[in-house]
Amino acid sequence: MPLFILLLFFLAACSKPEKEYAVIKGTTNHHEWEVPGLKVYIKKNASTFPGFNSALYDDSTVSISSERFKAPFVFRYLDPGDYYLMANGYDTLFGMPVKGALGVSIYDNYEIKNVQLIVSE
Repeated sequence: MPLFILLLFFLAACSKPEKEYAVIKGTTNHHEWEVPGLKVYIKKNASTFPGFNSALYDDSTVSISSERFKAPFVFRYLDPGDYYLMANGYDTLFGMPVKGALGVSIYDNYEIKNVQLIVSE
């Protein structure tokens, strides 16, 4: 029995670790104010700005506003590479539509990028 337990321990110690993934998290800001409710898109393998057409992007989320969250938008399970973020929506504080974009490079699977995506009229 002790040999069996030792064998199980050895197999568990030698098993391949789960793959780690990078994360991009951040805020959407207009005139230094955080703007919740904007749709944020991500395009992978993009080193140049793809444009404001949301159909060109791979995934999306919505920025939220809450004291509980440190990052109103988050994209998880990312591999190293070049990404482009694009946000658009309506800034209720200033009463106008806003949009913006930002290029982000991830260099390793353990990276967590904190970004500020600036939007304007």
